[in-house]
Amino acid sequence: MVYIFLGLLLSLVTSPVNPGYSPVTSVDNYTNGWQTYYPEYDSLNFEFIGNWPYGSSKGISADSSRNLVFCGSGGAVVILDISDPANPQKLSDIRTCGYINDLFYDPIYQKLYLAANNLGLEIWDVSDSANPLFLGSCNIPDQAEGVYVWGNYAYVADSYEGLKIIDISTPSNPVEIGSCYTPDYAWEVIVVDSYAYVADDNSGLRII
Repeated sequence: MVYIFLGLLLSLVTSPVNPGYSPVTSVDNYTNGWQTYYPEYDSLNFEFIGNWPYGSSKGISADSSRNLVFCGSGGAVVILDISDPANPQKLSDIRTCGYINDLFYDPIYQKLYLAANNLGLEIWDVSDSANPLFLGSCNIPDQAEGVYVWGNYAYVADSYEGLKIIDISTPSNPVEIGSCYTPDYAWEVIVVDSYAYVADDNSGLRII
């Protein structure tokens, strides 16, 4: 069997056990498509097992110890209980005025960091998953596209500005303390030891 994941749309496609099975054409009778090359899967024989009813998703993170998934959905983050993967349950949501481009979850302090586009960085306490609590935010010049947290610092990929470094030791008052310009559009950042790795569109990888 094969699981197809579309966002958090989960569908189960089963393979026929009948050895005499012949390929099934698609609904629109286009016979040179997917089924022609993968005839062992019957795309007309599937079972819907769960989804989440929100819009465009760009960011996702999880807390495996609590069976939680945090899904960015437009200007909101939906907090889902996935104890039963076939029936994800919405516990709460976080509403912001900025599009959620990326999420970083700190499982130790149970804080969620949002790269909220034109709103910059937002910090939320999600220790009570049913009642998330806003802690603070830090505006940045352009658009927060990616976020990564290491120690007391949040590293934000800031579209046309590059890398922004924000002191989050006081979550109610995060403050930008440094930056490094990158020549293209900064999409994402990850930090390992003393280096920040920035995905900088056509300029490729920038190591800072």
